[in-house]
This record gives sequence, C-alpha cells and structure tokens, in this order.
Amino acid sequence: MLPQFFFISGIQCHMYRQTVSNKKLSIMLAKRGGALLLLELAVNNFLYTFDPYYGTTGVFILAMLGISLLLLSVLIYLPSRVLLFLSIMAVFGHHLLDGFHVGETFLLDLLGSLIHEQQFIETKATLFIINYTILPWAPLLWIGYVIGHWFDPTYPKDKRKQKLRFLGIACLLLFIILRISGWYGEASPWLIDANSFPMTLMSFFDLTKYPASLCLLACIFGVMLLLLGSFEDSGTKVTKALTTYGQHSLLIYLFSTLILHLTALVILPIEGISMSAMIIKPESYLLGNELENHGFPLITVYAIWIFAIITLYLLFQQLTFTPRSKTNQQDRITND
Repeated sequence: MLPQFFFISGIQCHMYRQTVSNKKLSIMLAKRGGALLLLELAVNNFLYTFDPYYGTTGVFILAMLGISLLLLSVLIYLPSRVLLFLSIMAVFGHHLLDGFHVGETFLLDLLGSLIHEQQFIETKATLFIINYTILPWAPLLWIGYVIGHWFDPTYPKDKRKQKLRFLGIACLLLFIILRISGWYGEASPWLIDANSFPMTLMSFFDLTKYPASLCLLACIFGVMLLLLGSFEDSGTKVTKALTTYGQHSLLIYLFSTLILHLTALVILPIEGISMSAMIIKPESYLLGNELENHGFPLITVYAIWIFAIITLYLLFQQLTFTPRSKTNQQDRITND
C-alpha cells in the first residue's frame, strides 16, 4: 500500500525534526535520500533482474522515496502552510500533466518521466524503467511531514482520531464521486456488466497505478486514515503483526523481492522455460520473449502472496526485540 508508505515516512521525518535543527534535519534527509537512491540502483535493481551487468535500471519504490526525501531536505525551509498547500495542489492537480511529454533529448526525457510519466527509456547501454514518479508520490510524504504533529504524544488523542476519521470519510466520498462521474482523477473508465456484478465491481476498482491516479490515492488513503483512527487503542494480534512489519519494512521488502525472484527462477524449468529467462535484460521486455505468457492464475498469486506474508512475519518476529525495563532486569538478577 504505497500511499501509506510515503505518508508514514513523512510522519517519521516530522518525529526526527522534534530533536534537531532544520539544518541537521536537512542534512539527514539528504543523506537518507541519497542512501535509498543508491540502494535502489545498486541492490534492489539486481534483486529484480539478477543481471550483474545492470542492463536495466528501474526507478521503483526506494528510488522515489529517496528522491522525495532529497526534495524535502530543501522544502523544509518553506512555511508549513505553504508546503502543505503546494503538496495538496500537486496531488489534486497532477492529472493536468497527463499526456504531456517533455523534450527530445535523453536528459529532458528522463526528467519529464521522473516528474509525471511512466516510461521505458532506451539508450545504447541501458533500458531505464520509470514506474514511480515524483507526482503524486513525493507530495504524499510532504503532507505526512507537515501534519506529523497530529501524532505527537502531546496531541489530544480524541482530536487526532476525529480528524483521521473525518479525512478518511472525505477521501472515500471523493473517490466515489470522481469514479462515478468519470469527470476527473482516473483515465480508465469503468463499465457496467449487466450479467455480472463482480465484473462491474472489478471494473469500478480498476484504477491506474503508474502514475497513481487521484481516484487510487483517494480510495487507499481513505481506508488508511480510517484504520489509523480505529487501531490506535487496539492491542490485537493484527496491530502487533503490523508493528512487526513496520519495524523491519526495508529488510522485508528487499528479502521478499529476493525470495520471489529465486522462486520464479526455480519454477521455470517445470514449465519448460530456461532459468536464464529470469535474468531480466532489455530484451526481456520485447514481444515474443519466453516470459511473455508466463504467469499463474490470480488465485495462485494470492496463495503465494499469503504464504510469503506469513513466512516473513514468522521470520522477522524473531528479530523484534523488546528491551527489558531496569526493574525487570534487577528482579531477574535478584532471583538468580
């Protein structure tokens, strides 16, 4: 759920801001942003492709998160209200750039794609894959940074929950209005299938992710805000599991990419496909490639996904360390 990931990352930036000056915060954001960008290009790209020559370079989640932090390292000097206004306008208005293509040179093409255009850019040496764009992902992080004070320990809990629920309902209503009207916020129209309600429902929720549409963001963001407002006082196994994932989110992301790619590599020979086909190169994206019709039914994909979630949870749950209090430690020493 990427909107939540960017939004909560912004809240974490605000939490760090409480203990340091703007200058130190700016330096920290620039360092973290650069580190994530390097991690994407050097490590995560290899986990996606298994190509030691890096014939394809993807701008995925980590790279865009890094770029968002790098931009925030400069934007923190703006007044909070100005940054919030600009961020909201960017989220709501990014569709105005739909279909707009920048430049004929490689650098202009790359810049335009990074801002708001999913694209494959091919050079003599590398195929660049731009899946995640600055608009609208980065403004979600900036919004989380600005309203992060809602999550301060001193902020009234009831007031926070009320705001989260109100905004959650508002986002869902916005999604429903925009989706039904088809006026704005989604390029993919939905169709009514008179013979199948499930197909109509799937069409209604068939939303654009690259770049993310306003309808997609409003739908997912609305659910997230309602959950944040409802789970705060909950100590259920669900919230504990989410906490485990949150504490190891980066490791889980990288590890899951590795495991899923290795699994696909092992399964290929069973289907009569060479294992080398899973070493993703620029030609892997051409029509007629061995992987063109490779895949599993949706139910199988969900089964693999659930298995991976449970396995990773059990693994990383063992890494979650809750420090003992001094009193408990002293009691243990006394008892011994």
